[in-house]
Amino acid sequence: MVQADKQAALIHYHWSVIIVTYQSADVIGPCLSSVLEAIAYYEKQLHITNQCQVIVVDSASTDGTPAKVRSFPSVALLVSSVNLGYSGAVNWGFRKALGRWVLILNPDCVIDRRSLFVLAKVFQCYPDAGVLGLHLRNADSSFQPSGRLFPTFFNFIASLFLPKKMMVVKSFRGRSFAEVEEVDEVSGAAFAVVRDLFNKGRLMDESFFLYFEDIDLCRRARNRGFRVFWVRDAVAVHRWGASTEKASGIAQAAFLDSAIKYSERYHGKMSAFLVRGALIVRYLLRVYRRRPSPQETWLCWQVLLRRGIPFRSLVTKLTGFGADSIS
Repeated sequence: MVQADKQAALIHYHWSVIIVTYQSADVIGPCLSSVLEAIAYYEKQLHITNQCQVIVVDSASTDGTPAKVRSFPSVALLVSSVNLGYSGAVNWGFRKALGRWVLILNPDCVIDRRSLFVLAKVFQCYPDAGVLGLHLRNADSSFQPSGRLFPTFFNFIASLFLPKKMMVVKSFRGRSFAEVEEVDEVSGAAFAVVRDLFNKGRLMDESFFLYFEDIDLCRRARNRGFRVFWVRDAVAVHRWGASTEKASGIAQAAFLDSAIKYSERYHGKMSAFLVRGALIVRYLLRVYRRRPSPQETWLCWQVLLRRGIPFRSLVTKLTGFGADSIS
């Protein structure tokens, strides 16, 4: 009862929207405009005002992103002097969130104006819903993956080498694409959670610097008895990859690090060992085909060959020779 009272005291709004930025000056404007339009539509439908908050967490951008955000006076801005990683930045915003429901959004997303209203209706219809994934589309309105099966060990290994289209079909096996459909996991690009999904202000596991934190979140939510749904009519147009293209080297290394951690946590040490081996082969192919920068190469081999070093520490070591511009 005491915990429930504490949670109730923290809820001042219907919605909190958290957007994590890193070198996002070229995309954050349209994203915020769409969010504010969705808030206006939501409050108009319910005949209310000032019941939503927007929080942008910036991880040490140097391209003018904070200035772009400050041009939206109603948006709260949190600026970090270091790159917190996606999960760390989300958690900082989550600790400041005062909404009953929280929408987590990539800055390269533009949401449909009805999205908040639709998501709220789903939360109200399904009291045990903990995570809702938005219907992601590309700019040409084609479908983008979200609402997949949890990756198995064999499927993940196969996904490293087989054509992406083939693996997308396998991961969507059994889907009906109904208006509201229960799924294993949803994309971290655009999803909503109930405020009390987890306690102590930590929504995501910060050991996942980037990637796999969304799958891990959905697993932990389901383990706590919450359900995960994909919502067809809550639409977000997602410029896939725009959030990471400014730091592709860090993103590549973070993927390797998170894949190994996820495999060990959910499939065991032997599976993680085999996944590490497969990732080494895959990265050798990348080196041969793309000739990545020396910084990326150093960081990736540190992840692949040295165990137990926190990824954030490795990124910090790169600061001396251009960690922010690694590509």
